[in-house]
Amino acid sequence: MNSFDLIYEKITPKKVKLKQHKPVIISVPDINFTGDSLKFILERLKYLKNFKAIQLHVIFDLGKTNFSDKITFLLLDIIFYDLFKTTRWMLDLKINVELCLGAFNSGIKTTAFYRTLEKPGAEFDRNTFIKEFEKFVTTEDTYRRYVTREKFEQKSTILSAISTDISTVLSQIYDDENWINEVCNVIDELIDNTYSHTESDCLIDINVCNVSDCESKNYKLLNIAVLNFSEDRIFDRIKNNIKEEKYSHTDEVYQNVYKAYQNHQQFFNEIYNEDDFFNVTVFQNGVTTRNLCSGTSGTGLTELIRNIVGKTKDSYSYVLSGENILFFGNKYLEIKDKHFVGFNEEADYISCRPDISVIKRSRVYIPGTIFHLSLLRENYDG
Repeated sequence: MNSFDLIYEKITPKKVKLKQHKPVIISVPDINFTGDSLKFILERLKYLKNFKAIQLHVIFDLGKTNFSDKITFLLLDIIFYDLFKTTRWMLDLKINVELCLGAFNSGIKTTAFYRTLEKPGAEFDRNTFIKEFEKFVTTEDTYRRYVTREKFEQKSTILSAISTDISTVLSQIYDDENWINEVCNVIDELIDNTYSHTESDCLIDINVCNVSDCESKNYKLLNIAVLNFSEDRIFDRIKNNIKEEKYSHTDEVYQNVYKAYQNHQQFFNEIYNEDDFFNVTVFQNGVTTRNLCSGTSGTGLTELIRNIVGKTKDSYSYVLSGENILFFGNKYLEIKDKHFVGFNEEADYISCRPDISVIKRSRVYIPGTIFHLSLLRENYDG
């Protein structure tokens, strides 16, 4: 993917011993594959990339692995894609896939590494992997599409095709047509957001699986992931426009944004910093980088997300850009005065800082933006 190599810029390399005629083995020490696991791999790969023109044999030994969420195994998939595209190495992957197929890891079947290892002979072949990664995949409960920047130039056509395809998949699973339309609207906005704020490729990966709670009630878990990599974080352009006061002080929306920025500076610390503020500001209805006037038409992304999260039993949804993570907790998504969402109990963007539970840090700096919506919902309330 374009710009993925930027992920290594903030990684400190860890030296790896190279022995002649011996493979390099990268073994992740913990069975739970988290952001720390990704960092562990990237630290060693940054050192090894000094030898990318050499025909190294690199073995990733994951063994019994439990991925913490959908994003961790999608990032691993992209790491392999980048290595196959940019090095001369021969790669091997050792992983007990069957132990990764719990409800929250069921989406692993859409990854290129899973589909490559499922091929006859089960070799981690370069050409096979690249073909699988770039392939458009849709089944009765999955949807995956790798969209290049060139495809984005046909924006209206590609968005319409994606929305139609996803609606077809979800209509086979859910009874609520209105909710399906709202989910598709959210995905449209996420992709459009990616297109507007960055200039890079995009990976869309969606899956649905069955889960049960402690009372044996059955639910459908919908996992939506939209990933892109770029020099720009989702909030960088808005941050620049606000700090340089490019937006008009006579615009009602931006009057309040400037006021909020002034108020929030007293809250900035190690837990909640300036970048978190601008990450929150991206999701204020009317705030835009398309022009220097506030947007007045359409429904804001936060309201769209609130519409779908509000009909779920539970959700685990967030946006990650740079090192900044913002969680979309349903009780913190109340829209005030048609524009502002505080991500706090007060529903106050202008005067109050976001709740501490919605602001987190990523162990790996992500150049670009990742959206992850994980929605748990019963299937009979149409």
